[in-house]
Amino acid sequence: MEINLNRRLTSVRSYISYPGISHCLSNQYFHQIERACWIVGGSALIWCLLTYVDMALFQARGTQQFEAMQQTIATAPTAPTGTLIARIRIPRIGLSAVVVNGADDRTLSHAVGHIPGTASPGGAGTVGLAAHRDTFFRGLGRVRTNDEIFLETPSATYRYRVTDTAIVEPSDIKVLRPLKYPALVLVTCYPFGFVGRAPLRYIVTARGAAGEGDRKMRSPYRPTTAGGMNTAD
Repeated sequence: MEINLNRRLTSVRSYISYPGISHCLSNQYFHQIERACWIVGGSALIWCLLTYVDMALFQARGTQQFEAMQQTIATAPTAPTGTLIARIRIPRIGLSAVVVNGADDRTLSHAVGHIPGTASPGGAGTVGLAAHRDTFFRGLGRVRTNDEIFLETPSATYRYRVTDTAIVEPSDIKVLRPLKYPALVLVTCYPFGFVGRAPLRYIVTARGAAGEGDRKMRSPYRPTTAGGMNTAD
C-alpha cells in the first residue's frame, strides 16, 4: 500500500514538472494575478475619484456656509497673521500655550491659532481656537465636562467651563456658530494616534462663566508678534 502511494505521488510530481504542463500552470497563475491587480487598481482609482468629488462638494457647501456665517459672527479685530493675542490654560491637563491670530500651518506649528471669522477673546459670540493633536492639543482627549479653561488677554482673563465634546467631519463648521452666550470652541484633528492626515475633528465646547472678564489692575503680558510672550518687568 505504502509503495503504491509513493508511486502515485511520484507520478503526480513528474506530471507537474513536465515542461509543458509547468509552463501552462505558470501562465495561468500569472494571468490570474494580473487580472486581480487590474481589478484592485481600477477599484482604487474609482474610490479616489469618488473621494475627491465628495470632498470637493463638501468643500463647496462648507465655503458657502462659512461665508454666510461670517455675516453674523462677531469677528476679531483685524490683526496680521501670527500676532499674539492671548494665552490659553487648562489646569487639569497641564496645558498652557500662547494664542496667535490665524490658523494656517505655519501658525499652528508653533502656537495655538485663533480661527479667522470667529469672535475675539472676550467678544460676543464664539471664540474658535485650533492646534495640532500632537503638540499643544495632544491632551484634549482627557478634558472632561466642567473642566475650567482660562483665556487670558493683556487686559482681562475669561473663564469657561467645558459643556460638551464631540467628533465631527472637517466640513461640519456649524460647531463654530455663534451662541446666545459667550462660548469657546477648541478644534484639533482626530483620531489622536492616527498616522498621517487625520480624517475627523475633535471638538471641545465651553461656556463662559457669568461675570467673567474682570479687568486686571496690571496685565503681565503685552501683545507681540509670534515667537513668544513678553513678560512685564
